Amino acid sequence: MSEYIIPIKTAFFIFPFIAFFITIPYMLIQYRKFGSIPILRTVIVYSFILYLINAYFLVILPLPSIDDVAKYTSPTTQLVPFQFIRDMIEQSKFVWNVPSTYIEIITNPVIYQVVYNILMVLPFGFYLRYYFKRNILETIGFSFILSLFFEVTQLTGLYGIYPRGYRLFDVDDLIINTFGGFIGYVITPLIAWMLPSKEKLDEISYERGKQVSFTRRFFAFAIDNMMVLIIMLLIAKPLSIPMIDSFLKTIGLSINYVCSIVLYFMILLPILNGVSIGKRIVKLQVVSEDNEPVKWWQCVIRYGMLYLIILPAPVISISLMKQIPMDSINLQLFLFAVVGIFMILYFVFLMQIFIGIFQKKKLLYYEKMSCTKNISTVKEIMKKELEESQLQDTDGQLDMDETTKEDELVS
Repeated sequence: MSEYIIPIKTAFFIFPFIAFFITIPYMLIQYRKFGSIPILRTVIVYSFILYLINAYFLVILPLPSIDDVAKYTSPTTQLVPFQFIRDMIEQSKFVWNVPSTYIEIITNPVIYQVVYNILMVLPFGFYLRYYFKRNILETIGFSFILSLFFEVTQLTGLYGIYPRGYRLFDVDDLIINTFGGFIGYVITPLIAWMLPSKEKLDEISYERGKQVSFTRRFFAFAIDNMMVLIIMLLIAKPLSIPMIDSFLKTIGLSINYVCSIVLYFMILLPILNGVSIGKRIVKLQVVSEDNEPVKWWQCVIRYGMLYLIILPAPVISISLMKQIPMDSINLQLFLFAVVGIFMILYFVFLMQIFIGIFQKKKLLYYEKMSCTKNISTVKEIMKKELEESQLQDTDGQLDMDETTKEDELVS
């Protein structure tokens, strides 16, 4: 039993690390497709990944030492189909007309290995039918491919790490594993009735995707910032406009940064109808408060406030504090007042985000000042898919009507 416990414990230990690396791509894909990340869908997807990790580790673990494997002389392949039946009969001394020998078949260690191989791939068949909507032939084919991958892993000695295979490549395992996937497909209705259908999960995802969450906005924000950074890097030679450059350096900003913000958010965004690269990926759009296309002056106020005042407020405040002269009280008071305004704007911004996460307050003050907001474009996708579905149904009905008319004419 320990030979099964060790791989399972290892899989549960490794899973959080793998989940960490796939979470961001997974979230981007979900936001891109549905505009939301429902918990139940996430549990199903991550449970499938955990299952695959467990199945793989059950195939390769525990790992022997390379020196021990080099001394192995046992066969590396078993290519006779259904050899396990002959082994079971021989080891149990089964006699078909002696009922007392039947129990030996059931308690034979060979049958345990058969059951183990069925159970290992059985969940795979369930996931393929329930979540991935594969038919029976596809399920059998994918189950065979998964089993073949496991057997090749064993035959190659973990892809060449070992001098030879340290476990047997058994054609019976291919047959039994594939059968396990088939059984998983067959019994899916017995389990799936307790879970929402894939269509229901999609419906829930789309419905939630109509809302604009701060997490979704953060992903768009992060991607757009990367694009701004790329634009800054593409400006190989720093721009220099003496008066503007001197002023920006005084407040801790660079002209390259300002030009990148102006180009990306204040020029390109209105041209792209309020859909930046980041927002396109997560299905968001900036529009006017009356849902009309965003105007250039609104982008100037919105992103000028955000990127040139609010976000760099700490940097600007520090730079201004360094400029405070010791011999001018009036100028000191003025600069202190300016720094205070910057920091108030910055902390109000942070507080609005914090409160908005829990109270679902969507609009931040720089959005209200610019009369803009984010909307989800997922509903447009849903509308198009519904129209396409209705069109297909209409075409199908027309085809059926035409077929019926032809049958009537023939009659």
